[in-house]
Amino acid sequence: MSALHLASSAAVEISASAELDSACADCGSQTPPLSRGDFTHLRPFILRQSPIHISSGGLGTVLEEELAMLTREREEEELITNEQDADLFRQKERDLVLAAKLGKALLERNQDLTKQYEKMTKDLNLKLENLEQEKHKLQQRLARREGEWESRVAELETDMQYLKAELEKHKMQLREAHRDKTHIVTELSEQNYSLLEQLRNIKTLSEHKQELERCIATLHEENMQLKSTVDNLKEQTFVLEKIYKEKDLQLQQSRMELQELRVSHQQLRARLAEVTEERTFQGFSSNTHSLLCEIEQSIEQEELKQEREQLRLLLWEVYYQIRSICSQLNGNHITDSANLQDLSMNKSSKTSSAKDLFISKLQSSLLELRRLAQNLLDDNEITGSHHDDKNMLKEQMRKLGEELWEAQDLYKQEQESVQGTQEEILQLHNQIALFSIEICSPQEENERLRTAKIREPSEVLQNAIRERDDAITKKNAVEMELAKCKVDNMSLNSQLLDALQQKFNLSQQLEAWQDAGVKEKTSKTQRLMAVITVLRQVSASPLLWGWGPVLFVFGSVLVLLLPLVGVENNCCTKLKDISLLCWANTYLAGGHSTIVTVPYTALEILPQKPKPSKESQWEAKAALQQAMEMKKQGKREKAHKLLVHALNIDPNFVDALTELGTILEEEKDVVQAEHLYSKALAISPCHQRALVSRDRTLPLVEEIDQRHFGIIDAKVQRLMAIPKGNSALRRILEETYYHHIYHTVAIEGNTLTLSEIRHIIETRYAVPGKSLHEQNEAIGVDAAMKYINTTLLSPPGAITVNDILEIHRRVLGYTDPVEGGRFRASQVFVGHHIPPHPSDVERNMHELEQWLNSEEALNLHPVEFAALAHYKLVYIHPFIDGNGRTSRLLMNLVLMQANYPPITIRKEQRAEYYNALDTANEGDVRPFIRFIAKCTEITLDTLLIATTEHAVGLPDGSNQACPDCKQTIRVHK
Repeated sequence: MSALHLASSAAVEISASAELDSACADCGSQTPPLSRGDFTHLRPFILRQSPIHISSGGLGTVLEEELAMLTREREEEELITNEQDADLFRQKERDLVLAAKLGKALLERNQDLTKQYEKMTKDLNLKLENLEQEKHKLQQRLARREGEWESRVAELETDMQYLKAELEKHKMQLREAHRDKTHIVTELSEQNYSLLEQLRNIKTLSEHKQELERCIATLHEENMQLKSTVDNLKEQTFVLEKIYKEKDLQLQQSRMELQELRVSHQQLRARLAEVTEERTFQGFSSNTHSLLCEIEQSIEQEELKQEREQLRLLLWEVYYQIRSICSQLNGNHITDSANLQDLSMNKSSKTSSAKDLFISKLQSSLLELRRLAQNLLDDNEITGSHHDDKNMLKEQMRKLGEELWEAQDLYKQEQESVQGTQEEILQLHNQIALFSIEICSPQEENERLRTAKIREPSEVLQNAIRERDDAITKKNAVEMELAKCKVDNMSLNSQLLDALQQKFNLSQQLEAWQDAGVKEKTSKTQRLMAVITVLRQVSASPLLWGWGPVLFVFGSVLVLLLPLVGVENNCCTKLKDISLLCWANTYLAGGHSTIVTVPYTALEILPQKPKPSKESQWEAKAALQQAMEMKKQGKREKAHKLLVHALNIDPNFVDALTELGTILEEEKDVVQAEHLYSKALAISPCHQRALVSRDRTLPLVEEIDQRHFGIIDAKVQRLMAIPKGNSALRRILEETYYHHIYHTVAIEGNTLTLSEIRHIIETRYAVPGKSLHEQNEAIGVDAAMKYINTTLLSPPGAITVNDILEIHRRVLGYTDPVEGGRFRASQVFVGHHIPPHPSDVERNMHELEQWLNSEEALNLHPVEFAALAHYKLVYIHPFIDGNGRTSRLLMNLVLMQANYPPITIRKEQRAEYYNALDTANEGDVRPFIRFIAKCTEITLDTLLIATTEHAVGLPDGSNQACPDCKQTIRVHK
């Protein structure tokens, strides 16, 4: 039963369509594998089943045949083996069930695949339709683009035709402009000829104008000289009369005081006699006194000791006052602190030897004071002898007054002539302005036509507009010049009024100074009266035994000093900042020797320039006022010259420095203006105008310096980009090596030429006819440069004092080998600069070494760092000779360590070099840094120019080279 059921089901399953069978066959490989046991049982069935997919007959007949075969086999088997039938039957039945399940699964799989195939077919049809639609759209877009392109081509062709027509039109215009230009050139040549004639006439008129101006200037100078002479004579007469009155008054006062002191001297002498008698009486009866008398005597002795001590202190004060007066008369100065300490030291001196020493000192001081007073009185008597010449001076003053009136009449006549010349000058100014306008317009037209050849028509239009604006500005400038000429016409009239006003101001200042002199003399008289009061107190003391001759001499000298109230004490004011080197005295206290030394601070004193006189200061102030008036009138050049004249007379005139800085700032010279403001503040730190001006210009100056450093850095980068094997660079470096040696020794006064130095270094043979010392100087610089290149730069490191000593040892190695590499042991002087004391040189050099390797110095710009290193070494001046050469080599060592080329300071720059160092010594080191930056830029320009295509060599240093020639230095290998 089961077999038949299996056969029928199999027949139904296999009767499916050929599509499903084929689909099932295609995906048979995707059927999941069976277990190992099941597969062995199904293997015969599968092998038999495989022809089903290949044969063309029906599936039912095949299955029936198979079933029949199976039934026959089973029947045979049942016949053969009856015992195993039941097991085999059950086994076969299970196989058939399994095969039926397998067929059902295959059929379901085939159906799924059919559905997927249909779905894929639909998707493919949809995609094909979309592609067809997109193709149609692209074809339409292509057709539109082709139409647009054809229309654009048509438009471009029409534009091209239009531009060709415009080009032809412009060519026609250019031909017409060329014809016009030739016509205008011919006209301009004729106008130029006529203008040359006019220029010659203008030249003659200008020469005539200059002659008239010179005449006016000379007349004005003569008038000023006459006024100054008259003022000087009046002032001298007034001073002589005042001195005569003062001396007469002082003489009368001295006589009165002398009489009073004589009376007091007699009283003191009588009192001294009484005291001596009492002393002798006490000494005679001292043995007979009782115990009470002895106690009273001891009390009286203690009181006597106290009074003696007070008297001794008073005498010491008088002694030091005498010493101060003597020192003022002799030009010396003793500080008050030293006097007080000497006074305190002498409080303990009680022995007779100390008293004798004090008496001898006081007597010698009084004798010296008396001698000086007698000399001054002799001078006063000589001055009094001039009183007889008073009538002569009055007669001279009368004659000078008559000459003054004559000079004023002459001045009025000259003023009238000057007014006539001013009218002529005004007419000449107008003619010159008209001629300049007539000359400028054809020249500008000619220049415009020249530039029109190479410019486009649009640029020609712009130039025409620009020229119109320039013509308007020039017209305004001519109008301004005309107004200035009118102002000049009024300036000479105002100068006379200014001169009169200056005379009035000077007379007021003279009266103010006279009042101040009277007050000062009154104060000096009061101080001397205080000294006289102290003397009277001392003379009235009952303890002045044994001091009679000393007090007499002191009183007479002090009376003689009373007429000397007007003695100048400039010596004290000049020495107010200098402390004494040593002030020591030895005193004996209680049998022991005590040496007391007052400590001091040794101040470095720079030689000061002489202070200008009062007349020079008045002249400087007058020049300043005149310069300000010229500035108001627009004459800046004349104002500049007057201010320079004022500063030549009085270099410390703060107002002139500030005013000159203002003019330079208006002329765009901000750097020099800021330098003048700084100098003015160094003289007067509270000058408000200089403070405001310096605060305004200092940021601009710093920006200019930083910009200059930036330019130098950019040129260094360009130089570093040149290959080291460049033949031109090697050649210029070798050439500048000899130039550096030539210039660095020529600055010190060496007379060797460049060719001679080259011969000495290359051959080591002496040049006949030249100093061996100069030749050895060149060899020493060569040795020092080679040492820097081979030792200090391979590899570079920190700069030490030993490195500087080794450089100096080679610089002086052939001229002075003993002093080479050694610090100086004596004091030297360099112009207005006094270097440190020899005992401070080593300490200063170690401080320089610390600064050279400090973070502060290394953070500076290399040029600034090198310049400051150079200046610091020159300021210390550590050697007897060779300081300048060593400083320049140290500067180049710093630059080469920063990958900068070393520089050369040419001998033509010697004056500028030394002026920059002097300015640095005055407190402003920035001009020296700018000078070194300028030399660095010249060096870089020289190296960059020498490596270009059209490079030339450096000029021969044996001749006087041009200052603009640029030199450099490079250590020769």
